[in-house]
Parts: sequence; structure tokens; C-alpha cells
Amino acid sequence: MKPKIFSIIYRASRFIITRLIFFSQKISSKNKDLETAVIFGDKCISLLVQTSPFFFKYKLPTNKEIELFDLKFPSPLVSASFKSELDIIESWLMLGLGGATLKTIMKNQRTGNPRPRLQEIRIGNKHGIYNALGLPGDGLKKFSEKLIKSKIWDYDRAIGISIGGSNIDEYYTNFKFLNNSLLNFNNYFFELNISCPNTNDGKSIEQEPYILEALLKKIRNDTNISISIKVSPDSVKENYLIIGDIIKSFTKVFVNAGNSHFMTTQQLGMSSNQISMVGGGVSGPPIIKKTMEVVKIFSDIQVNTMATGGISSIEDVIYARENGAVLFGMATGLVFDPYCIPIINSKL
Repeated sequence: MKPKIFSIIYRASRFIITRLIFFSQKISSKNKDLETAVIFGDKCISLLVQTSPFFFKYKLPTNKEIELFDLKFPSPLVSASFKSELDIIESWLMLGLGGATLKTIMKNQRTGNPRPRLQEIRIGNKHGIYNALGLPGDGLKKFSEKLIKSKIWDYDRAIGISIGGSNIDEYYTNFKFLNNSLLNFNNYFFELNISCPNTNDGKSIEQEPYILEALLKKIRNDTNISISIKVSPDSVKENYLIIGDIIKSFTKVFVNAGNSHFMTTQQLGMSSNQISMVGGGVSGPPIIKKTMEVVKIFSDIQVNTMATGGISSIEDVIYARENGAVLFGMATGLVFDPYCIPIINSKL
């Protein structure tokens, strides 16, 4: 009963705080900006983790462990790569996630796109998030220093290190640096984010899958560590099949299907003062059907698949499992209500 009560309290508090922040922005003639509310909420959660951990302590489900290659997930629920605040990720591990994938890291520190770049949206009757963040982050050195000292390793859950790059050499350089930094750790994997849509045209190296093959060859010359390939729901079946064949030609590689769905602000009927970029990624319940279409393509060709995009309930997990997923990535669902973690775990 406790997680359901905390879920109601969390969702009510989030609604009130978010609307108060939006009202404050409106009366001060500022653009509506969800990111302000997210930053404030993260600070509140971080404080609660430090002062009142009781709110987050839940047992993991029994006999639900997933072993994928050399990785162990005590629950099949995994946070997707959208968050870099390690104390927030720790709170989700306390709530019962079986693993966590960290926000995609690039070589150099990045401020990302101009704000506003994050908004709540509704498509039909489904509530989601629209982001054009542009991969803001600390850069390799600062990120690795924080990661090595983080308490997330104490939970013995599979940790995904998501890396990006503008070309194959940058991907490999990022991998090499982080792999050398983590030699004293285990139960982690690398995610190659080949699909980030935070550009004006939404293009990515996912559209040239043979680059992926060359990158995996370079990495496999160094290590046999487990690797996830993050794809979007925006490619075509032919590309997915090529990527699937490439994945199957290497050991210990699985696919994360996937990422947010690229849409322009014009398609969503949004004005330029709501999102600073021409386009961005839709995440959450509005894209779950697209997610499952991609999951099924990979599972049909026997590629181990994590389903990411729209999962926030036990019904979504069942839907993904029926389409062949073995792990279930969560992002927007954790923003809207992280207490969905123990609720789903109790029904697995």
C-alpha cells in the first residue's frame, strides 16, 4: 500500500509545483519552461534521499532477475539514458530499478541548446515530454570523476555508460577513456547512442549502420565488454535489419529500442517561444506503439532487446514482453512518477 500512497502524494505535489512555476513564469513574462520545474524537483528529491531515505527504500522483486551476457539485473526495469544527476539515479535504484543507464556523455562539456528546450505535451489523450536538450553534459573528465565516486555502484545493479560522438573516432575516444576509468568496477556495460534526434533535421549515424560495424570492430579489438546499441523509432525496417545482423555478428551486444521520436514543433503546433529548436524528441506514452514495432523487428531476428519508450505501468511491461523484450527501459515514466517502480515490481 505504501508505494501507492507515495505515488499519489508525488503526482499531486508535482502537479501543484509545476503549475505554480508555470504561473510564476507567465506573470513575469517569461517563456513557459518545464526544465525549471525539473531542476527544482531534482533538488527536492536529492534532499529527501539524504534526509529521509525511508521514502525510497523498497525491496527488489524475488526470482525476477535477468541475466544478459555477464550482466545481472535483479529487476528487468532499467532507467533509460536521460539523466546525469547521480543522486536522482540512486533514488531510483533505492526504489527498485534493476539497472540504470546514464545520460549520454560527449567528449567535451556542452551547454546544450538554448532554453526553453523541455516541455510537457499531450498527443491525443496521452501525456508525454518534448525535449530539444541537445545533450548538455560535463564532458568526459568531469563525468568520470563523479561516476567513480558515486554511490550507485554500492547497489550492485547493472550500470549503462551511454556515449555519443560526432564521428566514429570520437565515439571510440570516449569509449576508450571511460573504459580505462572503470577498470576497477564490474557489472556495467556501454551504450552506443547512435540515434539522438536533437538536431534540426533529426538525422543521426543510425542512418548509416555500416559505421556501427566499424566502430564495434574497433571496440572489440580492446575488450569484450557488453554493449547496448541505442536506436530510435524513426528509422526504416531495412536499417533495423542491417543493424540486427551487425549486432548478431558480435558477441555480447544487445539493442535498446529505443529513443524519443523526432517531431518538429510545427507538427506539434508549438510556437517558437515554447521550444528554441525547430524539432526535438517526443517521449512517454504517445510513442509506445512505435517502440513496440521496433522491438518486434529485433526480437523476430533473435536480437536481445530492451524496450524503451512509453513504459510506465505493468500493462506496458506486458505489452513489451509480448513483443519480445527482455528488459524494460524507463524515462518519462520516472519523471511523472518514480513510484511506478515498486508498483510494477510488485506485479511482475
